[in-house]
Amino acid sequence: MRKGQFFLLGAFLVSTLFFVGLPRPASLSVEGMEDLSYLSLNLQKEMPNAFNLGLKQGDYLAVMKNFTWFADNVLKNRRVSFGALACFGSNISTTDFNVTIFNYLGASQAVNITIGSSLYTMLVTNNQSNSTTFTSVGATFNISFRYAREEKNMTWVRDKSSIYGMLNLTRRDSVVIKDFEG
Repeated sequence: MRKGQFFLLGAFLVSTLFFVGLPRPASLSVEGMEDLSYLSLNLQKEMPNAFNLGLKQGDYLAVMKNFTWFADNVLKNRRVSFGALACFGSNISTTDFNVTIFNYLGASQAVNITIGSSLYTMLVTNNQSNSTTFTSVGATFNISFRYAREEKNMTWVRDKSSIYGMLNLTRRDSVVIKDFEG
């Protein structure tokens, strides 16, 4: 072989290695929407479990804040927007009942709470909580929550800690809204 042939062969190999090593544009991936329902079902089960863990540790509000922060960060990796509003209830004496609202919906929420004939409107800013105490609550009572376009009526027991909440998962045009309680 002559020098020219080695030069051409070498140039061909170098250019081939150069083009093989170039990064290829990433393929456009589209996430399926069916995973939103599975994610919401999982969160419906786990939110009351996080609440119970917080009750055992003595600070349910801090545990719920940490859990919603964790869920939000995990879901961001899946390009899912996450929001939650949770209402916690627990007795503080033999007749008084405390209701705490935690808002993680991305905007301030006005929440109406009705126990018997007592109506209380609470404004809860995003990532914050607000509490109120109802006095002279019966052993079993009806409670209703109203916020935005949602309303829920339930029967709670004064001597039991309770939770009710709403999850909002969004990816592009798909929205899943589920409630949970425990």
